[in-house]
Amino acid sequence: MILPLIIVIEIASHIIRPCALAIRLCANMVAGHVMVAVLLGFTATLTAETLISGGLISIVSVAAVTALTFLELLVALIQAFVFTFLTTVFLSMAVHPEH
Repeated sequence: MILPLIIVIEIASHIIRPCALAIRLCANMVAGHVMVAVLLGFTATLTAETLISGGLISIVSVAAVTALTFLELLVALIQAFVFTFLTTVFLSMAVHPEH
């Protein structure tokens, strides 16, 4: 009676786990790119309004974008490690070695 429910749950877990990994990886990549786009958008908007302080705004914004780029690189390395580690764990759980 409970066996069909267990089979459905196991099949669903084998589909949901890789999808969750892919969604998490995609969300982290998009978040970093959105932050860079927002900072560069601020630069374009504020530089067009004031020419005197535009240079200062540009320097601060480019420094922030550079820092965020290095942060994105760190996040990408961490995500690659976590993705590899979780993929290994999920594969080891899916494949049952003989005893």
